[in-house]
Amino acid sequence: MELCFDVPNYSDVDIEFQRVINAGAKPVYKPTTESYGMRICYVADPEGNLIEICSGNDDTYHVE
Repeated sequence: MELCFDVPNYSDVDIEFQRVINAGAKPVYKPTTESYGMRICYVADPEGNLIEICSGNDDTYHVE
């Protein structure tokens, strides 16, 4: 089974990745900004389910 969680922005991907790792999830794919603009990571829960955490909102980019 795979679950996907879309979080509000890039920094939230990193925050949630660390939070679930600290809670016992196993890292599968560390947070990475892909060439198509999504920041994405994967973890596995204790039962082996794959969990994707992603965002398409780069919070480091600000429009003036």
